Amino acid sequence: MLRGTTHVLVVDDEASICELLVRILGGAGYVVTATTHPAEALRLGTSELQPDLLLTDVKMPQMEGDVLAARIRERYPTLPVLYLTAFADHLFENGAGLRENEAFLEKPATPDAVLEAVSMLLAARAVPQPYKPGIMSFGSLRQRLLTLNVSGHHR
Repeated sequence: MLRGTTHVLVVDDEASICELLVRILGGAGYVVTATTHPAEALRLGTSELQPDLLLTDVKMPQMEGDVLAARIRERYPTLPVLYLTAFADHLFENGAGLRENEAFLEKPATPDAVLEAVSMLLAARAVPQPYKPGIMSFGSLRQRLLTLNVSGHHR
């Protein structure tokens, strides 16, 4: 996917985080739509635009990020999702885990880590799935953990 045509939907209940992510991703050439309201993101992501990637916080007052992702994925099942969160453990509660084409970065993350994670998720979407199922970890993100499930199996 080319950056100038790649649309990232950003959702975080903190406006300052949304603004920062718009600057980071927009500065790198991505088309970015950001909102602090998960309900608005759901409306945008299921009717008004077709995002190429969802970048969302996990813990938000109106709707949690994994619920938002699941609802948008009802319309776009292969949509890559990047969770940027201080509550990564929530993604693994009750046997839940990362789904296919999902990853997470722990807050705070550097701009370079965000850009690398977005790029890797978009690239993983474009390449064939690995022969052996499992979780792929990218150690090149020196300051934050990125775990990407490219097989569809839970962590």
